[in-house]
Amino acid sequence: MSKNKIKNQRGVTLLEIVVAISLFAFLVITITEIFQSIMKSQKNIIANQSLDENMMYIFEVMSREIRMAQRDYEDPLDACIASSSGRIYYATSSILYFRNQYGECVRYFANNKRLYIYREDSATSTPITPNNIKIENLKFFNFGNLIENSQEMVHINMDAYIDNNRLESAKTIIQMSITSRYYITE
Repeated sequence: MSKNKIKNQRGVTLLEIVVAISLFAFLVITITEIFQSIMKSQKNIIANQSLDENMMYIFEVMSREIRMAQRDYEDPLDACIASSSGRIYYATSSILYFRNQYGECVRYFANNKRLYIYREDSATSTPITPNNIKIENLKFFNFGNLIENSQEMVHINMDAYIDNNRLESAKTIIQMSITSRYYITE
């Protein structure tokens, strides 16, 4: 009877074991790929959010000061805005000059892929972008003038990206226009 019992019991074949291990390996690999994809997406979202928050702060600081700029009626030899007496802003392709609401001559410019502000009274250049935010292709344009009796405006273009090993790289192209609050009165 014991011989019959052994013959009737059926074991697992080698083929069934190989199929089961293959299915298990496929599931583990698929789940791992999904997890890695989710982690990469999360890092990308965090990098973009960090870049956005930093750039919002930077533009808030810049726009507040640029909006409150004054006309530069100083002596042309002492003028903040070279050879443009009576203007609010003067922009070369990569530097913006103006006199702020406190009468200080101010310059915004990029150096070593960081955005800086220079104030004549303190004679120091201070970076306004954090170390991990890099700026490229910074360009300033100014529109409007006293002769045309139009409100002056500064248009800013730049590429910004995060340079950080812990986060995915986030890049953005930024364009912003800021109008002066200095109105021409007659």
